[in-house]
Amino acid sequence: MPPRHLAFGGGPHQCLGQHLARIELHIAFHSLLTRFRHLHLDTDPAKDGFQPGTVLQRMTELPVRW
Repeated sequence: MPPRHLAFGGGPHQCLGQHLARIELHIAFHSLLTRFRHLHLDTDPAKDGFQPGTVLQRMTELPVRW
């Protein structure tokens, strides 16, 4: 059974949908921050909420306040 992860990969195994996913994320975050102008981080930026990994990192939390 192949691994079930959400990485975009690289080289010949690069995800064909990565550009669409990045555009969707850009639009989603832009829309969120445009609609909720008072939204801001509720944590120290040095504590980024990323969980380190050997190949990729993932965000485990992003506390915000509005």
